[in-house]
Amino acid sequence: DSSFVGSISSDSVFGIICDGVGSYSSSEIASSWAVSVFSDWFLKCYAGISDIEDKEEFRSVLYERWNAIFDIINEHILQFAEVNGIKLACTLSCILIKDGSYYILHIGDTRIYCISSGIMRLTEDHTVTERNVRRKLITREQAQSDRSKHVLTKCLASQRYVSPDFYSGSIDGTAKFLICSDGFCNNAEDESILRIFGADARKSASGLKKAAKKIIRNDRSRGERDNITAVIIQVSKE
Repeated sequence: DSSFVGSISSDSVFGIICDGVGSYSSSEIASSWAVSVFSDWFLKCYAGISDIEDKEEFRSVLYERWNAIFDIINEHILQFAEVNGIKLACTLSCILIKDGSYYILHIGDTRIYCISSGIMRLTEDHTVTERNVRRKLITREQAQSDRSKHVLTKCLASQRYVSPDFYSGSIDGTAKFLICSDGFCNNAEDESILRIFGADARKSASGLKKAAKKIIRNDRSRGERDNITAVIIQVSKE
């Protein structure tokens, strides 16, 4: 797993997690590259569009930039794999929070949640199991133990042309945004995540860290062996 979270102003925060595909031996290279390129963009180039006031225009420009970056990384990883005779790929989920709105780019099974009065998953897993749930071939309950729940239908560098999902929405009141690799949520039910992080209530940085560590301890006690990474961003709209 690779991750980054940072801000360049009081109203703009960016977070990202990439999880290397475990069946490919060099996937940590893919996840590291993807996080490095997106974090560099945020720190060095984001300011060039941050002053766009119209939200529809901002979203359009942002997604255009993100999509171009995504395509460049995808092609670079594929070329690197071909030259070196290896396979590498990763998931990618990132979120930008600005002026009471959130913007997401997502591919794979890393997840982004919004925790406020309840908990809502903002992204959709790109897995065989999730696809079968959508097609009503299996139930949501059957999906919990389905053998294909970690088999990805698409991810970064899985093929030459692959498209990520884009999501956006507004933020009301206090909300916590959780980005987490699949190791974090494999053994953690949504209700448990909501209870531990706390509905509505604002937490200190140490409180958020303590809550995340508690979930990770619970995951490990239930036999989770995968890497676990989580980024938590708390927003308070006065």
